[in-house]
Amino acid sequence: MPEVDFTIEVCGMAGDGTIAAGALINEAMSHGGFSVLGFDSYPAEIRGFGRCVTNSRIGSDVILALGEQTHALISLNDEQSRSRAPFLAENGLVFFDSNPPAYIPEEKSLLSVLPPSAQVFGIPFSNLASEAAGSTRGRNLTALGGFAAVAGIDPNLFREIIKVKFKPKGDRVVDINIASFDSGYKYSVEKFQDRLHEFFFAPEDSRWASSSDALRKPGNWDGCDRLRA
Repeated sequence: MPEVDFTIEVCGMAGDGTIAAGALINEAMSHGGFSVLGFDSYPAEIRGFGRCVTNSRIGSDVILALGEQTHALISLNDEQSRSRAPFLAENGLVFFDSNPPAYIPEEKSLLSVLPPSAQVFGIPFSNLASEAAGSTRGRNLTALGGFAAVAGIDPNLFREIIKVKFKPKGDRVVDINIASFDSGYKYSVEKFQDRLHEFFFAPEDSRWASSSDALRKPGNWDGCDRLRA
């Protein structure tokens, strides 16, 4: 296992499944053998108003405090995620919905405030979730699939956590949520095949080998070691 010190933020509007996505990241990476420290920020309103942010610092050594910079930002809402741009580390990864449910004017877009060094990954979260599961409700899981593919996380870690989380709701619910996750993973493996990394598991670490990872090609990126420092 490579040395890892990596902070992930998920940001969206209340009702986007932001907090649920952060919880899945924390559980999946904990089951992967990493130390995880998470913090959630959300509004008092029940749904539909206000910004939600999850912050997860993941390390190969024991993590005792949150990180000062974000190495990966998963945006479920452009306008709300703009506030997170100043916290991005150099060469940070940014995942956003390339075909969002509603039109976003340029002055409210996330891309307009990102630093030049940001590595941007546009993924049609809503479209992929709808095609895979018949609903856009799983777009947060689609986003996690895209992130897992690019960052080099074994998808089976997420699949197992999804099974446990949704098992009480029945096999059909489990299947459609895994399908939403897999749609983002598959899309990113194919779309960004020259930009994939191995931040979390070394290629030779056979403990996490899976058939779906056979398509992955680790990317060449000088900033990689920066995220492991």
